[in-house]
Amino acid sequence: MATIREIAKAAGVSGATVSRVLSGDKTLSVSTETRERIMKTAQSMNYKIQPPKPEDAVGTVAITDWYTKEVGMTDLYFRAIRWGVELALKSRGYNVSRHYFNEELPESSKITGIVAIGRFSEDDLQELSELKKPLVIINQDTLKHGISCVTADYTNSVEEILTYFIAHGHSHIGLLAGSSSKDRGLEDPRTIAFKNFMSSHTSNTHSTVLTGDFSIESGYTKMKDAISKLGDKLPTAFFVESDTMAIGAIKALQEANISVPERVGIIGFGDLDVGHYITPSLSTIRLATRQMGTTSVMLLQGIIDGTISKPVKLITSNELVLRDSFS
Repeated sequence: MATIREIAKAAGVSGATVSRVLSGDKTLSVSTETRERIMKTAQSMNYKIQPPKPEDAVGTVAITDWYTKEVGMTDLYFRAIRWGVELALKSRGYNVSRHYFNEELPESSKITGIVAIGRFSEDDLQELSELKKPLVIINQDTLKHGISCVTADYTNSVEEILTYFIAHGHSHIGLLAGSSSKDRGLEDPRTIAFKNFMSSHTSNTHSTVLTGDFSIESGYTKMKDAISKLGDKLPTAFFVESDTMAIGAIKALQEANISVPERVGIIGFGDLDVGHYITPSLSTIRLATRQMGTTSVMLLQGIIDGTISKPVKLITSNELVLRDSFS
């Protein structure tokens, strides 16, 4: 059976428009000709149109992520946020529909609202908005796009780390950044904050930037490459954009007999539980991932109820936690 994306491509419209037409959404502002074209295209491609099922007293909320399921299994930071969202939704009696970026959302008539986790392009945000469902984005500032969001205070956290590095005598500072094929040119706010800070402190510091994909393996290989290429010119302190990458980076340093934190200090991001149990234990930024989940659901509920009528941005607090990898 054809997918909504395939029908949208064949009909020359967006996936959101196809979803709303096939679900019988009468509020959609689209011409009769377009509706008929979509229906005929769906029928010609053997798409079985399902009548909407009666919703329970509360409804179903779709959670969609910006990464694939495979990446999601390794990125513990985003998994922690997702768990927080799911727990908050279930505590309010919602059913949860889970999806990754390469999976289609259900037809719009079958969901009450959407929580999207990650960094989304303008096209992604437009497609989500076109579903005309209560929508909250986590981990990206989308207020300028007219979409409510919950995000961490990335800029202040990065500046706190870098200020701490400089105060402890470090002048060559490294960044191990995370990226994904889903980014579509979107730069991580932590990377932006790092570059902005370092560009304003050129008189007493310089930097080296490495880019991986948020996984432990990537942190390991990128640090191993840096050790090989830079030798004695390896930065003396690294900010790593995820704890998972930091764990891999520490392993590479240890295999090269480079002491942590004596020769190279490491501070990660996310405060994952596993960071407590590696040697040396990982210094990091503690994020209120559970709070991000509950806050996003509270915000979504307000939009559903109509008590929140305008887009809102909520910022959760972070905390620098110093352990053995940098102290």
